[in-house]
Amino acid sequence: MQGNLSESEILRIFEECGVLINGHFILRSGLHSTGYLEKGHLLARTLVLKRLCHAMAELFVDDHVETVVAPAVAGVALSQWIAHHLTILTGCEVFAVFADKKDSGGFEIKRDFDKYIRGRRTLVAEDIVTKGGSVRDAIEITRKAKGDVVGACAIADRGGITASDLGIQRFETLIRLNLPTYNAGLSECPACAAGVAIDTLHGHGKVLVPNYL
Repeated sequence: MQGNLSESEILRIFEECGVLINGHFILRSGLHSTGYLEKGHLLARTLVLKRLCHAMAELFVDDHVETVVAPAVAGVALSQWIAHHLTILTGCEVFAVFADKKDSGGFEIKRDFDKYIRGRRTLVAEDIVTKGGSVRDAIEITRKAKGDVVGACAIADRGGITASDLGIQRFETLIRLNLPTYNAGLSECPACAAGVAIDTLHGHGKVLVPNYL
């Protein structure tokens, strides 16, 4: 399901905004890829992000969502826009909160935000999903905060993630893209084998590239 935007329209938005790029990238997981989604260009374009979040809100307009939770940092904007649109569409105030990153890894609910989650029907939102780790973390801490997780949504899924993978009944994404990932090394990654330099501007290459030199 794509709400009021088709996948072809979303792909056009990605291309026009410079979101979808080709090269040799290291993802947060340490896996390599020859395709990357630079979500920062979506966050910088407020009208574009507003439109994408409206499409995600439409997918859950009948689910009586009371709170939207998203993992920081990009999730701050996502939760705000999706909750805003759900509030307008349903006529009921929907709260927007975000989960902070922990130094030890994963996420946590801080700032007394749990009071907006406890006992409420909660939607978990994310921008780009590859392995689903951030979404699973957000779902787990939402449940720990006694929130009722009605589902999760994302702008794009590049890893073929399903609701079952996330341990929930419903997972919706605006677009699914086939962007394969590879283990590092000449025998695994075609970009490594071709000698393509790792992109240190996009993805996590700047931090992780020393591990592959």
